[in-house]
Amino acid sequence: MINKNRFLNALILKKNKKILFDLDNNSYNFLINKIKDESESEYIKIYLEPKKEYDVFNHNINNWQVYTDEPYLKNKWNYDWIDKSEINKIAKKVLPEIWEKRFISDHKKEICYGKWFIGINGKVDRIINGVIQENSGYIESVCENAIIERVNITGKIKEIYGGIIKDSFGKIEKVAFDGIIYNVYDGIIDLVCGDGVIKNIFYGVIKEVSGGIVQNVNKNAIVGKVHYDGIALLENKNIMRMQNKIIKLW
Repeated sequence: MINKNRFLNALILKKNKKILFDLDNNSYNFLINKIKDESESEYIKIYLEPKKEYDVFNHNINNWQVYTDEPYLKNKWNYDWIDKSEINKIAKKVLPEIWEKRFISDHKKEICYGKWFIGINGKVDRIINGVIQENSGYIESVCENAIIERVNITGKIKEIYGGIIKDSFGKIEKVAFDGIIYNVYDGIIDLVCGDGVIKNIFYGVIKEVSGGIVQNVNKNAIVGKVHYDGIALLENKNIMRMQNKIIKLW
């Protein structure tokens, strides 16, 4: 299975040795369907990743590695029209374009589409739609259909009113309404309220649950105040914390 969270999947076409990629869609099938000319129907699948995992904000070209995505090529090279050194050069030429167009290092008011990376000095006022692959900066508001794949240690979010946060290691002030966080691995969440949901907290701190639900609290995590209309379930136990008391559910 192809990892959808790879930094970039691409095709190198035999004709003119052109690279085909999309800033917002990492699917090989999507790229193949963009090929209209039958003379370009021969290609090789490749992908780019930083040499060190999650090191996407290191924009030294030598920090990046190019891989061929053809399993049968491990022991034998079956392409006479291109060699591995050419693939490396062609692929790495697209990195500056991606860094310029999809990396945020200053202030952006709104994101409504696409796949983005927010650097440590980046700030976004509101995310309505689209995907933030990594947030190391500051987001004022997450709402509607936005997806945040990963909030890094330096990443901060003020308010989550909708959308999905998949993995969080950073600081989040408020989770409310239809906001969902799947996994909290570290960091601090000040308040869960309304219909906000935390699926799992493994480490880190939730200061207050006032409405909403924290579905699975690991023994290494801390949940502070739980008000009358908030629920926090302890891992593998049929009990919940309510009004700072432990109450058996059944």
